[in-house]
Amino acid sequence: MLSAKTPFDSYLKEINFQREVWQRKDVLRLQYQHWYKHVVAALGTQRPVVEIGAGSGNFKQYFPECIATDVFQSGPWIDRVMNAEKLEFAPGEVGNFVAFDVIHHLQRPLAFLRQAALALKPGGRLVLCEPAVTPWSRLAYSRHHEPIDMSFDIFGTDPLPPEPDENHTFANMGIPELLFWRKREKTLHAVPSL
Repeated sequence: MLSAKTPFDSYLKEINFQREVWQRKDVLRLQYQHWYKHVVAALGTQRPVVEIGAGSGNFKQYFPECIATDVFQSGPWIDRVMNAEKLEFAPGEVGNFVAFDVIHHLQRPLAFLRQAALALKPGGRLVLCEPAVTPWSRLAYSRHHEPIDMSFDIFGTDPLPPEPDENHTFANMGIPELLFWRKREKTLHAVPSL
């Protein structure tokens, strides 16, 4: 059996592992259901609600009305297959976007943020739940397979095409910290509509 420290050579293998862990760990389900409750409370009234990177389908099980998307058809819970960095929504089509543990898997997260902002209806919301980089989380994540690279150049690589990643294994848990805390002003300048 794989452990959480094992690096995955494909996203689909990681999804299967996540579903197995979800089934056997009550405390994990309780923690995510706590976060799901807060995310749903933060949604605006507009619809539809679209989940980006639905992975193992746990949020859709909690909030069935969402349109679940992912880069692969990882299970019957996926409603639409699409890449988060190439969203297939018309301007003003979406009431709310939600994403759990997705931003840190995007090589070009600003591309996603720009496209999400464009696809949102006026007053629509983008609600994200991502790992934070703190002394406590660094200790907890030391047993996790995804790296934290605080030197990642989000803004310098923004205009460049992503590196080839056929199996969608890219991860850097430092990206949300850089985007939304340490370099927040640059992010807001890069995506002013948010």
